[in-house]
Amino acid sequence: MTLSAVSATGATAQLRPLGDYGDADGTYRFGINIDGPGGTVSDRLNLKGGDTIPFDVFTIEERYPQYRDTSLVQTVLDYRGVEVFVTYQANDPSFRLRVPTFDDRTGTYALVYTGIDRQDSSDLAISDVFDAETDTGEDFQRRLYRAWVRVSPVDPLAGNPSSVQGVMARGALDLTAGNSALETAGERNNSFMLGAQYRRVSAGRFDYDQIDLSSQRGYRLFEGKRAMLKLVGAGNLQLTQGGGYAVASQFGVGLEVPVVDGRWSLEPRIAYGLTADDKGVAGHAVNAALASRFVIGNAGRARIVLGNMIGRFETLNSKLLLGYDANPGVKNTVFRNGLAAELPLTMRVGGRASSLRASYMHTLFTGTDVYANQYHEVALSWGIRRREESQRDLRDALRLFVTGTKAGGYKAISAGVGARF
Repeated sequence: MTLSAVSATGATAQLRPLGDYGDADGTYRFGINIDGPGGTVSDRLNLKGGDTIPFDVFTIEERYPQYRDTSLVQTVLDYRGVEVFVTYQANDPSFRLRVPTFDDRTGTYALVYTGIDRQDSSDLAISDVFDAETDTGEDFQRRLYRAWVRVSPVDPLAGNPSSVQGVMARGALDLTAGNSALETAGERNNSFMLGAQYRRVSAGRFDYDQIDLSSQRGYRLFEGKRAMLKLVGAGNLQLTQGGGYAVASQFGVGLEVPVVDGRWSLEPRIAYGLTADDKGVAGHAVNAALASRFVIGNAGRARIVLGNMIGRFETLNSKLLLGYDANPGVKNTVFRNGLAAELPLTMRVGGRASSLRASYMHTLFTGTDVYANQYHEVALSWGIRRREESQRDLRDALRLFVTGTKAGGYKAISAGVGARF
């Protein structure tokens, strides 16, 4: 909106809309309008880790010589898509905070702090709201984390395909490469897999890059048996606009058991994941899932695999990570369903057979409202089989893949490679 404000001098000044951030496009960005006897100024800037948020009067005075104690001051902090507004009305010492995204059935979220002057008011507010050791501060942080999950496509914990939640869902059932025990039933030895992918994400005003690394160690539990114990580890680095970053890691254990030999398998899995960013934001979660893989038959020379999964994702108390509890309280039941078709190719590479694989997956979250409650993923991959493999066995030594993901306003394209040892 365009703000028309009456300044301390009584003149009307047209100020730059707070929603207009100009060239400031970072994940964390700040806007300020000042109008009063010292002049009018509108400024927009990106904030990085360690930067001071210019909410207090001392910082405003230091940065903006146009400021006077009687000036109208309007500020906004865009916190990963959640806007926090702080205002000092003309000729008024009160610190007024408003966060529309925090509004809920209990009412409007607005706080007012009034001291003997503006500096005293801002000190009272900052020491209460932005100190997580106070009741107000812990409540603010918890509301902030909940809002990120609901409205932000760049929250690293939950709510979007790049988050810990999204990575856990894919890890519980991924048909991209066909590395399940069901599809490698002819293999009797333990296996080790490494994977890496680059993801480019576009989601509204947010454009960012993500690098994912993954590993899986598979153990055949008994000689001659086809049940496989899987130890899984994954990590990613998210490079956001304005120089920000977030890191995440996940660890999981699964046991894939054949129900019908060569035809149907079930895999229960449990996983734990955590994340942190350059602003000190952190969180962790658990996910439990049961996945089913079923070979429904062959279409000509192609093998068709049907995958279904049901899981439960929950975020955890963050007191051990942060010193206070900012758990957003996400509790989702996860449904993931899709299919894959793999076609052996006549083309050989270095004497090895190759194959082409296409897959589609749909993911649905019920329960807690999140930014994207469903994802669509389409993947195409090309693999080189081990030298000793038969034409019908689909085990790979190396697989290259491209994946496209759509989740509401979130769009991503990924390219990666997986190797099996």
